Amino acid sequence: MKTKMLSLVILLLSVNTLFANSIDEKKEKSKEDTAVVKETIFTMKMNPETDELLVEVTGNFDKYSSVSVTNTRGSEYFFQFIPNEQGLMTFDLSQLEQGSYFLVLNTNDEIRIKRFVIN
Repeated sequence: MKTKMLSLVILLLSVNTLFANSIDEKKEKSKEDTAVVKETIFTMKMNPETDELLVEVTGNFDKYSSVSVTNTRGSEYFFQFIPNEQGLMTFDLSQLEQGSYFLVLNTNDEIRIKRFVIN
């Protein structure tokens, strides 16, 4: 009886140790896989005097990243690739009717949308 009990305890300890080691390996692997992610900052400012929308994008974007202005139905009015050195763009909104519009940032990593209203 003591031998069976001792065998069972040894078996449980070895399984516990094996399981604990695999958890430690997973923790170490997850630490290695983490990468530094640079956040994309996407801002817009309306200039009501000139009917211009000023857009600034900084952070993580590539040469195919773009910004567009669409209406609530998805019709695209303006489209522009983001300049690589500087992420500053200006859109002339004087020809757009009053209503609700969206500014859409499209990069390899994300799509961001901001809403604005023309009165």
